[in-house]
Amino acid sequence: MLEAIKNIFVRVIQRRMAEEGKTAEEILNDYPKLTDEEKTEILSALQR
Repeated sequence: MLEAIKNIFVRVIQRRMAEEGKTAEEILNDYPKLTDEEKTEILSALQR
């Protein structure tokens, strides 16, 4: 996954977690076209 796209997903997920009170995993389920590898990469970036 391109670094720029990953950064966009990280910011969107952080914002949705704050606004909606959902976990990152719940939010990632809203994006069915992401592969498991991409989801893992995004989750890793969120934990940094």
